[in-house]
Amino acid sequence: MKYFILLFSIFILISHTGLSAQNNVVTNDNIKKTDTFPIGKNYGLSVPQDSATLPYSRFDSLYTIIDNQSYHKPIRLSEKEYCLNQGWVLTADEIYAKRYKATVPGTVLTTLVNQGEYEDPYFGLNMMKIPDDLCRKNWIYTLKFKSPEKSSKNVFLNFQGINYMADVFLNNISIGRIEGAFKKGIFNISSHIRDENELKVIIYPPNNPGIPHEQSARTSYGPNGGVLCLDGPTFISSEGWDWMPGIRDRNIGIWQDVSLSYTDDIRLSDMQIITDLNLPDTTQALVTVNVDVSNLSSKRQKTTLLLHIAGMQISKQVEMSPQSKQTISFTPSTYSELCLNNPKLWWPNGYGEPHLYEATVSASVNKVQSDKVKERFGIREVSFEMLIAETPDSDKHVRVDYNPLQWLQNNPYPWNNGIRVNLSDGISIPTFTDKSFCSKMPVIKDNTNPYLVVKVNGVPIFCRGGNWGMDDAMKKVSRLKMEPYIKLHKEAGFNMIRNWAGESTEKVFFDLCDEYGILVWNDFWYSTLGFNLEPEDKDLFMDNVKDVIVRYRNHPSLIIWCPRNEGYARPELETELVEATSKIDGTRLYIGSSRYLNLRSSGPWDYKPNESVYFTQIAEGFSTELGTMAVPLASSMKKMMSEADLWPIGDVWYYHDFYFGKWGYSATIDSLYGEAVSMPDFCKKAQLINYNSHRAMFEAWNKKLWKNTSGLLLWMSHPAWPSTVWQTYSWDYETTGAYYGAKKACEPFHIQMNAHDYTIAVVNTTNHNRKNILIEMKAYSLSNEVLYSERTNIDLNANSRDSVHLSFIEKLRNTNVPYLLRLKLIDEEEILSLNEYWLTGKSGTYRSFNDLPYTGLEAKIIYQNDNLIYFKLYNPTSTPAIGIKIKVVDIETEKEILPVSVSDGYFTLMPQEERILIIDQTLSPKANLYGIYTEGYNIQTGIIQTYK
Repeated sequence: MKYFILLFSIFILISHTGLSAQNNVVTNDNIKKTDTFPIGKNYGLSVPQDSATLPYSRFDSLYTIIDNQSYHKPIRLSEKEYCLNQGWVLTADEIYAKRYKATVPGTVLTTLVNQGEYEDPYFGLNMMKIPDDLCRKNWIYTLKFKSPEKSSKNVFLNFQGINYMADVFLNNISIGRIEGAFKKGIFNISSHIRDENELKVIIYPPNNPGIPHEQSARTSYGPNGGVLCLDGPTFISSEGWDWMPGIRDRNIGIWQDVSLSYTDDIRLSDMQIITDLNLPDTTQALVTVNVDVSNLSSKRQKTTLLLHIAGMQISKQVEMSPQSKQTISFTPSTYSELCLNNPKLWWPNGYGEPHLYEATVSASVNKVQSDKVKERFGIREVSFEMLIAETPDSDKHVRVDYNPLQWLQNNPYPWNNGIRVNLSDGISIPTFTDKSFCSKMPVIKDNTNPYLVVKVNGVPIFCRGGNWGMDDAMKKVSRLKMEPYIKLHKEAGFNMIRNWAGESTEKVFFDLCDEYGILVWNDFWYSTLGFNLEPEDKDLFMDNVKDVIVRYRNHPSLIIWCPRNEGYARPELETELVEATSKIDGTRLYIGSSRYLNLRSSGPWDYKPNESVYFTQIAEGFSTELGTMAVPLASSMKKMMSEADLWPIGDVWYYHDFYFGKWGYSATIDSLYGEAVSMPDFCKKAQLINYNSHRAMFEAWNKKLWKNTSGLLLWMSHPAWPSTVWQTYSWDYETTGAYYGAKKACEPFHIQMNAHDYTIAVVNTTNHNRKNILIEMKAYSLSNEVLYSERTNIDLNANSRDSVHLSFIEKLRNTNVPYLLRLKLIDEEEILSLNEYWLTGKSGTYRSFNDLPYTGLEAKIIYQNDNLIYFKLYNPTSTPAIGIKIKVVDIETEKEILPVSVSDGYFTLMPQEERILIIDQTLSPKANLYGIYTEGYNIQTGIIQTYK
């Protein structure tokens, strides 16, 4: 029987992917080709992989069925809007299918896991136990609900997102279809709604779900996607990538909110708020508000629009024809109140506060409110320094300060991304579509720098952060789950996230980036040129693009639109993308590619044992991807897999993305710190490697700040699931050595040692000057002897870097054993930066750490409020305490509390030293009694202080 099922599954697989059963290849005749545009060849797997290469575990490892469905009462969200997320039932579209209590918003797999059908897919190899046919069948969501009110004339049913396609029925009447994962479904159900209603949504999977590749010790990392890329606006990585396995339902389902909204005859929608600063002057902002107004009735209507903004109220009378729609504008030229004096600006993290305003527009007829819309926005203006070729065959290149808002009001998109001039090292620049444009834009004298510089409110922003491949592999993306991740980015000193391939495109993501001052580089759902396949349905792709632009264009965090990962859009798509981003938005940069075009190449992505290569070979310009290994803590590894799979490193590690750790990473751990003898030993040593490598990447960019580095985004800063690679924290919110190393390098005032030549650099990435800052340098032996000490002073100018000439390395070159080099920036009594490096000395290793006694630390609470705990950490011993990691535990349950933020980690306390640290529990689960828990390289693990 199981062999019949296997053969049947393969038959179904072939029918869904367009594979040829005769020769196991995929034809691509249906993909439109151009003479010059390279077509991707990566169709993924054509047949399931050899079972001998599948990962296996050393561990051999309840349904909530709904019989009767009652009518659900919608929950009021606002005056005229009601939530329809509760009460859904899910079933497969097949005979005798079970009925499950559905999780909405959520995917099909989320429901099946929540209802006990499958074990946690994130643990061990559980994902492989889930049949891959979940993405090869239709699924039906049903909801019975009572109409919450009857007074309004028009009722709308609103879907914020489904995947991949859906037919919607209300009371057995078809009311419409939704196509693509990123397009809203809004349906006027006024003539179909009753007192008691039954809503049915048939979810259709993507046409080409593909076959997941399963990583093991006997395979490569796989093909990075496959035929799912043909389906365009969906979660293309859910077929499987080198950082995430294939998700068995490909994230289909009702993955975003569902609601009812009520209006009378006049309906409002799609508000746009544009803020214009007369840069460099920021003392006044001109605010324009556009809103779409629809008359849903069959008679002419006179309506009063009322705009509330920045504490002001502005009214406007509008006359609407029957069944008509207009875009109505409130402009500062008509309403002087919209010339805001001394506005509070929205700034990226580290450059100021990300202040947010709110605007509401209401429509009334005969003094009775018909509808109201609300949007949050920030007052800011973005511009971009870029090098552009005057013509394709000219050597004349012009570096311009491009302000999309100012330019696109009266001009077309200014350059052609398809006609490029290649410079050195693969870097290319676009050409102006009209030669005269180069004389109409502000020009920057330096025409030798080809790289992108992002400016907000006229200030160059040193962009530092990381890529999000996907927010969560199963699209579990509530605000409760997502906010701690964004908060960790802010606290790390990051100010940009790249929404890679658009996989994290949802409201909560942009809302949180707005609130925490994180800039967003936003790709669409389209991956590597010449490797991944092109989306087949251009119209479907563009419908989703246009919807996304309208939906998210008011978010101040979003500053760049990009067509795809690693490459250019095919010509016919490029034309439409340029038009959509220019006309529907018109306030942001549309950049033609995520690498090479005014950018350096992406990568490398593997661990570099010699950190100096980041300084000498890699640090250059603006990079959207640079990565390395980042194995998490032992405590997180224990949550990822069974005890039997934890050691030695085996298939389950590889299934959780360890492929890039099999070379230099593991070898370096063993050579520098001694061969690991257990999983905890390996992870303990890995954190010091993680810290140094992530710090080095950012410090290499720091060293060349504005000469000519301008941005670095890690590949990646955030994991989509329990992973061992490309992350600064683990999926469970645990901060690793990678996190603290990156945080150290990205602090606003920073002093560093350049790894390639041992020179000292200082960086100030704030908008503020600091004068007469003390620099203190000391070197300590393992026995706490001061080997070197020097002091000097320096002025730190805003948004700049400088060098300090100190000769410590010549005096310490002959030191035989590891020593600690500690650097400080001090402004009077305030320590602006404390950065330390363990250097190997002539020994070339840190193996002498293994001979140190374990140290017991002490803690004393010095201040606390509801969310913040300040405490003093003290080393009372005669031994250096190396690689200190602070955790917080619930004393009653003896479990670690996550998320939680601690101000520093993986640092050293020399004998008799103390340091003040801050615990931030703003987003943490509550406990009756908390414990401060320490661990580290030679730290006695355990609770050293309790508090309430």
